[in-house]
Amino acid sequence: DVTLVRAGLSAFNRQYYAGGDTFVPLTLFVRDGQGTLIGGLLGGIVWGWLFVEILWVADDYRHQGIGSELLQRAEQIGIERGC
Repeated sequence: DVTLVRAGLSAFNRQYYAGGDTFVPLTLFVRDGQGTLIGGLLGGIVWGWLFVEILWVADDYRHQGIGSELLQRAEQIGIERGC
């Protein structure tokens, strides 16, 4: 059923949007000086839209602007890719 719903939406969107319906993943990671993962953004681009699925920053690194920087970088990439 999920496949049918996705296919139906994709067919509808192709009628009105010249871009492709291929989902292009977007993953951004932030590491500390020792290489430990301290934050990340998971999402993608499809139909000219940027989607953010998950935004995470480790507790000890919150309130330092890391999440904002991840979102700004994702938006910049989205714009560069035509979003």
